[in-house]
Amino acid sequence: MYETVKERFLAYTRSLSLTQEQREVADVIKLDHTLRVVELSEILARSVFGDNQECIELAKTIGLLHDIGRWEQVLLAGAFSDTQSDHGEMGASVVVRTGILDGLSLSGSEDNSDQALILTAIRQHNKKYSDTHDDRTQTFVDIVRDADKIDGFYVNVKNYSLSGDEWKRMLPFFLPFTHELRLSENIYNAIMEERLADSAERQTVIDFRFFIMAWVYNLKLEKSMEILREKGYIHTLYNDIPNPDERMTRAYKKICDFITPKFLFTREIADWDAWGKVFQSAEAFTPLAAHIFGKEKLPFAPLENTTPGTNAVFKSGEYVIKIFAPHAAEGATLRETFGTNVGVELFGMRWAEAQGVPAPRLIAHGEIKDKYNFKYMIMDYIKGELFNDVEKRLTCDEKVIIGQKVRAITDKLNQPCENFNKIDMMEYAFADPSWEDEGFPASFQAERMAYLRDFDADAYKYLRASDADAYEKVYCHADFHGENILVDENLDVYLVDFADAMYAPAQYEQVYVVSALFCFEKPYMQGYFGKYAAEEIVDLCMTWLPIHVWGHSTIAGHFKPVSEITSLEVLREKLRALIEKS
Repeated sequence: MYETVKERFLAYTRSLSLTQEQREVADVIKLDHTLRVVELSEILARSVFGDNQECIELAKTIGLLHDIGRWEQVLLAGAFSDTQSDHGEMGASVVVRTGILDGLSLSGSEDNSDQALILTAIRQHNKKYSDTHDDRTQTFVDIVRDADKIDGFYVNVKNYSLSGDEWKRMLPFFLPFTHELRLSENIYNAIMEERLADSAERQTVIDFRFFIMAWVYNLKLEKSMEILREKGYIHTLYNDIPNPDERMTRAYKKICDFITPKFLFTREIADWDAWGKVFQSAEAFTPLAAHIFGKEKLPFAPLENTTPGTNAVFKSGEYVIKIFAPHAAEGATLRETFGTNVGVELFGMRWAEAQGVPAPRLIAHGEIKDKYNFKYMIMDYIKGELFNDVEKRLTCDEKVIIGQKVRAITDKLNQPCENFNKIDMMEYAFADPSWEDEGFPASFQAERMAYLRDFDADAYKYLRASDADAYEKVYCHADFHGENILVDENLDVYLVDFADAMYAPAQYEQVYVVSALFCFEKPYMQGYFGKYAAEEIVDLCMTWLPIHVWGHSTIAGHFKPVSEITSLEVLREKLRALIEKS
């Protein structure tokens, strides 16, 4: 139906005998506007009806025909003015007279119900208030009215700058507004009362500008408000006004308050389970992210999901935004330290840059006080593939190269620094409940705890001795796995996600690199270590995996079921067999 109507619509507009100037204005302003309204109508229809193609097609058809009366209006009156003629009523008459909808029906019904709905929507789309007393019809009217207004904002932003001459050129096609930069009292009062003013009350170009901005009071769909906030049209229209006075500023603030939701983020986060259900939702985080980008004066693009982690991470155009899980408040049980501390990540990114480690560049960071206090970071988007995806097609020689480049990164990264996260690796290892949660046998857990106590005592003994370098604590990324490593087409390696960093000896880093990233595969290991003995790697793993924050998941990933790992000796034998085989 839509494509047929589009052909008939275009044929009709081309058939009118307009002057060159009328044709330019009608086609450039109204034809382009119409096609954008079609696109917006589809977006809004999907927000209401999902993927119901019949409803989407109907909404697009209404969007296409909603302003068809404008061509006859400019032909007869020489202006786009509803004080002389109602372009909604005129449009419905044009559709009936020209037979644009003849023989067409989406539902296949013979009662012309689709055509009746379309004609009602055309008539109602420009009315100050609309009530069709029919829920289905009213929904389609709301869709086209909202789409029309959203693009009306765009048209005014694009074509009617008060700082240039374009506005004056277009004035003959509108009411004869004066060029005074003054907001009339009637328009101001209507805005402050959150209502639409009568169009006849407009006197100046500033009245016209604020009359447009006040369309927000008549938007019906939440999706429409989301689009309006995302595009920032209200702010652009206001910022274009030369030297706004106090009355204009108050009116602008009133409109801003109206379009700003009580909270940008509206979901409930009571615990980690609730966070886990929402942290990958682009829809839930879009208003918050759009606000953050606006605050930082960066271009915002629709959010795209990235690889899941701990925090909410999305790609937006050429940037990546990370929104950290909020800290516990008012009885909520979100953990407040490991993996959610923005200070740890900021330190890591700055440390990586200082050490010459290839990683995303930090663009901005801050905090938004919303329903929850969200800390955030914005960084460059690295154009590379996840190591886990690239790994499947690497040759042995390429794997050696990757191993060498990862070693170069850890050598630069694992250098002495201040204690940046204030988390003692041994305290964390003692308190970590993950080994029990993972299902390791009680006998293994008992041996592990005994090992931690012995290691803790020995470590502090060594630290007081002359050979303390063996346990010197350095910066450790601590999360070198295949989804935190990006590889580009030149096999250059980039490190991302510094949220889980630890202050620990370099071996703490190495054990996770070889066991979680390389999975003990020989070409990588040769690139990373050069010559190595399997038993040395076994000793490295047995020393540090029981301590490492991700030791439990690494072991469980290699050996299933973990119920078979009844002791440290059993683990050693399994590791030896795996490393010798790899």
